[in-house]
Amino acid sequence: MKAIDQAKRIYRICVERANAKRTVTYGEILNLLGYKNGVPGHAIRYGLELVLIACGDRGLPALTCIVVNDATGKPAEGGH
Repeated sequence: MKAIDQAKRIYRICVERANAKRTVTYGEILNLLGYKNGVPGHAIRYGLELVLIACGDRGLPALTCIVVNDATGKPAEGGH
């Protein structure tokens, strides 16, 4: 999947979760994007970065901050 396609889908997932006042894990995003179990979170790195950049360019909150590590429940450093 191309990073731009990932970004569009990740954006929609993040908006949905933000509206529900919930976080989403990297694993959940991977699953929602159709990746198989065991695929590392960095497989969606560029999609997340595109969302972060787009939010910044448009003066929107950094939606990627609600994406958290499955084990720690915390976002990655840098907001993605």
